[in-house]
Amino acid sequence: MSHELTHDLVNNLMVAQSITPLARAAATVDGTAVDCQTTDGPIHGLFNVGATTGTPTSFAVTCSLVECDTAGGTYTTIANQSSLAAIAAAGGVGFVRGVRTMRYVKTRVVIAFVAGTSPTVNVGSEVMGQKKSY
Repeated sequence: MSHELTHDLVNNLMVAQSITPLARAAATVDGTAVDCQTTDGPIHGLFNVGATTGTPTSFAVTCSLVECDTAGGTYTTIANQSSLAAIAAAGGVGFVRGVRTMRYVKTRVVIAFVAGTSPTVNVGSEVMGQKKSY
């Protein structure tokens, strides 16, 4: 693999939004499929957690990467990804790294709350990878 990425992020990094930043209730949320055919090497997920509403006692956002051969198929967790402790604070940022074996990647978050009145938390994510060098 090339080391060009460290010298020219603008032209060598593929970044695509997977989960649009929005207030979300407790649920499992899969992002939009990102075509990673033009990337080489590890793929990364960047997760951002914002403010909560509904005054929960606590919350956790568990983050991962999932993959599939087709954009609309059944996604499975990337087996060899780094683990990330759940993000449990507003303003938290998480980063997951994995080696994909399939063309399409999504970010996935599992959001859980303790107590509160219809609590929500703002969550967003991106998929990133190094573009192939030809």
